Amino acid sequence: MLLSPKLVRNAWLNRVLVAIGLFAAVGAIWLSRWAREQPAPTPSVPGDSTSADPRTRHVPALPPLTGDGPETLAGTVIDYAGAPLANVTVSAFPEVPATPAKVPATPASEVPATPAKVPATPQPVAVAATDPDGRFALRGLEAGVYRLRVDGDGVFAGAIRFADVPGAPVQLVVSRRVWIAGRVADGTTPAPGVTVAVSGGGVTGVQTTTADAQGAFRFDDLVEGSYQVWAYAGARASRATFVERFGGGPYADVSLVMGPAAVLHGRVLDDETGRGLVADVMLTYDGDDEPPRYATSDEQGAFSIEGVPFGSWFPEARADGYVATEVLGIETERIDRVDIRLARGGIVQGEVVDAAGAPIRGASVSLRGTDLAGNPIVASAASRRGRALRFRGASALDADNPVLIPRGELGVMPGPIPFPPPPGARAPAPLVSVPVDVPAGFSTDADGRFRIDGLPPGRYTAHATHAEYAPGESAPVTVVLSRDAPERRIVLSPGVVIYGEVRTSGGAPVVGATITAEVDDDVPLAVSVTGPEGTYRLRPLARNVRLRASASGYGATMRPVDIGKPAREVREKREDFELVSADAAISGRVLDPLDRALAGAVIVAGNRNVVSDAEGRFTIAGVAPGEYPVLVSHRDYPPARVTLLTDRAEDISVPQGGGITLDVRDAHTTDAIAIARIVATGPGGAEHRANLEAGTATLAPLAVGAWQVRVIAPGYVPRSATVRVPAARGPREISVRDVRVDLERGATVGGVVRDRHGERVARATVTAGEVSVESDADGNFRMVDVPTGNVTISARKGADRGATTVALRPGDEVVTLEVTLD
Repeated sequence: MLLSPKLVRNAWLNRVLVAIGLFAAVGAIWLSRWAREQPAPTPSVPGDSTSADPRTRHVPALPPLTGDGPETLAGTVIDYAGAPLANVTVSAFPEVPATPAKVPATPASEVPATPAKVPATPQPVAVAATDPDGRFALRGLEAGVYRLRVDGDGVFAGAIRFADVPGAPVQLVVSRRVWIAGRVADGTTPAPGVTVAVSGGGVTGVQTTTADAQGAFRFDDLVEGSYQVWAYAGARASRATFVERFGGGPYADVSLVMGPAAVLHGRVLDDETGRGLVADVMLTYDGDDEPPRYATSDEQGAFSIEGVPFGSWFPEARADGYVATEVLGIETERIDRVDIRLARGGIVQGEVVDAAGAPIRGASVSLRGTDLAGNPIVASAASRRGRALRFRGASALDADNPVLIPRGELGVMPGPIPFPPPPGARAPAPLVSVPVDVPAGFSTDADGRFRIDGLPPGRYTAHATHAEYAPGESAPVTVVLSRDAPERRIVLSPGVVIYGEVRTSGGAPVVGATITAEVDDDVPLAVSVTGPEGTYRLRPLARNVRLRASASGYGATMRPVDIGKPAREVREKREDFELVSADAAISGRVLDPLDRALAGAVIVAGNRNVVSDAEGRFTIAGVAPGEYPVLVSHRDYPPARVTLLTDRAEDISVPQGGGITLDVRDAHTTDAIAIARIVATGPGGAEHRANLEAGTATLAPLAVGAWQVRVIAPGYVPRSATVRVPAARGPREISVRDVRVDLERGATVGGVVRDRHGERVARATVTAGEVSVESDADGNFRMVDVPTGNVTISARKGADRGATTVALRPGDEVVTLEVTLD
């Protein structure tokens, strides 16, 4: 059966859009490590993989080469498991031209959020092979800044930017070429011809192969990482198996066992016309045990997904120009067909002009605002493209740009690669992009026009940027489904150009430093990278900003900058920075509540993380001297937050926690509720999330103290309970058992808001208990999961107020209400 009703104006969808936009912007800078020169994948060959694969032997890619200079740069090359890589080659190429730039006549060029592709260099100036311990020494270098490249058989090539010579030894983390192999059985019989799929790690979307006559399968040329592997054919499928591939092997074969499964059929429909839509379909499991499944509907909107394991799933669809109007939850053991309805989104259009009113071509436009529930919304080319990629299981990262950062201060992107995890630990892996069209309408045409469709209801502000103008924004605009919002004009002014130099405390220029201009809400307005003399230049700005300067191997610094009053012509303002070398370390020891060494704790400082060893010790090297907030977490204990000084080892004790078990049921039938989200908020703003399994959920470990536990289930009124959690006697033990939460089925109410003259009132806020929506352009409103009983439906707009009371029973749908404002 269908487990959740329509949820019009879905706030959850909007939060996903925000997350996708952030992921696309940050992930493209930090995680991409694929090289353009990587060879074509080796065809899959089923077979035994319990011994090391000969393709992992490391053969030097280039002959050794010594330059003519007096300097040497040393370092090590390791894999994701922290093991040294022998017999791979490290090549050094000059990073910058020999002729330096001047400030401000020939400034360093501005760079976008995604790093520029590394240009091909015909000849390295030095090449060295690593020894059995992964060590190398590049000899004969002149003093300067270099790009280092790692090549070798059995690894994916990678590069780092802006390595200083002379300089401290560098550590380069590259990925081995790993593989996954195994067999599929149906019971005790081999399962030939079934489809085997793998996702995660460095795979884009879902990679598939076919099991051979003995049920054997193999995936080659994977990057090191954590994967999920499963098999399916029609109404039979295996459960997904987690597989970790770190280091050079040998790896054990994977065994998959087929069992009963569902074949999900469905249609994607236009909510207004009922016509089928061509759309990307994603089926997400209620938990982490199964990866998403994907499909594309045909011109009639029909789709099917084979081999869906029984359980709770959420089907979603994405089509250009449309938004979701509901959240669906299904139990695949009970239902094998579902309709997904999409509504045409709202539209914002307008023009971008200069101060004289002339149109500006090629300006980038984005929208930022809040939905009807007050949740933030971002609509941009990046977020739109990222969402399209997500519904195909892909990444927005640049496959042609290898990036490895060997060291650096905390909290800056691009930042340092995290210290290598211990064998078997999960680590970020490179991802590969797939072709997706750049969304139209986010860039102005020759007439300065833009048009952005497919918007969820809400209130937005349009923002425009152009390389030759300061960023600008429009007046706010309200968006409703299937309607054109009032047009907006964005005027861009000349602004102020900020330029300057970045130098070390000794006065030497810092090449490759990143200077970012941010506003109070942490939205980056401009980014620049210093050139050969440490110079930078930002594009024009029209509002006060914070400037942040950071560089690999140095501590970051930040300062506010007052742009001043607008002028008719572009003005310039100089801001120089001095960076301190990141040659310090954060270290210490993690102890459990009984003061015993705690291994496996994750210590996070900024964007750096390490894992404590068997003696509880940890070190985060390559940071600027100073004081850092540190978060220590462990699966068995609540997190600990401390502040540590560099170069002074300290003990950190994690607290003893407790835990809660919940029993969630229908208040009237007492049946266990299958699908629900639990969000618990505790001392100090701590948050813990969980999902139901057969009506029960376990929340542990939790900090000792009072917790507010909120249960949210489709079709029910959300309910909160306060639970005081005492300390348990041991790690991850439950100290409060069988907390019963009974949920009432909600009602659906709708109607119209009118003024005292009977006219419909648009954009009035309508509230029933904790549920709140905004009336559309015709004054109509609709709310779901409304509390039952004698419920007051109130409305307000400005100083006008109105209310009506309605008797609601669980499951009622009353959509003929009228609320009059006085």
